[in-house]
Amino acid sequence: MKNCVVYIDYDNIKYSKYDKIMSSLFESSYNINIKIFINENDLNNLDPIIKIKNNIFLCSPAKNKKNSIDCHIMIECMDDIYSNKYDCHIIISNDTDFIPLAKRIKSENKKCFLCYDNEHNFNSYLNDIYDNTYNLSHLLKLENDKIKKELDIQKEKELTLKIQREKEEKENKQKEINRINEIKKIERLSQNKKNQLSPILEEIFNDNIIHISISQFQKKLDKKKINYKKDVYGNNIKYKKYLEKYMPNIYIIKKDDNIYLK
Repeated sequence: MKNCVVYIDYDNIKYSKYDKIMSSLFESSYNINIKIFINENDLNNLDPIIKIKNNIFLCSPAKNKKNSIDCHIMIECMDDIYSNKYDCHIIISNDTDFIPLAKRIKSENKKCFLCYDNEHNFNSYLNDIYDNTYNLSHLLKLENDKIKKELDIQKEKELTLKIQREKEEKENKQKEINRINEIKKIERLSQNKKNQLSPILEEIFNDNIIHISISQFQKKLDKKKINYKKDVYGNNIKYKKYLEKYMPNIYIIKKDDNIYLK
C-alpha cells in the first residue's frame, strides 16, 4: 500500500468535522500520515482525540497568522518531497497559494490532491493543477444525507416491527381471551350436563337403592329425553364415557358397571 501525507491548513479549514470523510476518501488506498498546522488559539480548542491521532505543528503567532501557517506547510512539504517517503501529498485548504507547491510535487512524479470546503471560492482551473480535487462540504453533506437516509430506513423498520409486535400482542391477547372464554363455555356446558343427571340420581338413591345398572339408568335418561350420545363439543361419545365425564362427583361407576353412591 502506498504512503500518503496530508497537510491541513487548520486556520483555513476546521478539520475536525471532516475527519471521518478523510478516512473514507483515502485510508482504503493509502497509509495516511496527517499533519495539522494550527495556531495556539485553535490548538486549545482542538479535540484531544485529534491531537493524539495526528501530528500537530504549532505555528508561531504572527501578525499575519495565515501566512505563518502557509510557510510552515510549504517548508514541511518540501522536506517530505526530499525525504521521498510519500507517493501522494494531500493539501487541505481553501487557499490558492499552494499552486506552486502542487506543481513542485507533481514535478517529482507524485500525486497531489486538493481538499477544500468552500464551493463558491473554487476555481475550475485548479482541476488542471491537481490530480484530483474534493469538495469536503459537499462530501460531508452526501455522507450526512446517507446517514440520515439509513436512520430513516432504520426508524421505518423499527416502526414496522413495533406495529407488528403490537399486532401480535393484540392477537395473542385476543387468543387468550378466546381460550379462557372457551374454557368457561365448556365448563358451563359440562355443569349443565351434570345438572341434568344430578336430580335423576338423587331421586334414585333417595329410594334407598344401593346401586343402579348403567342400562337401567340409560332408560331413565331416555324418558327424560336427555341426549347422552354427544359431549359438550358435539362429538359422538360412548354412554359409559358420557356418565364418567358428566356425572356428579358423589357417584361412581364400578367394575360391575353399576352406579354407586360414594
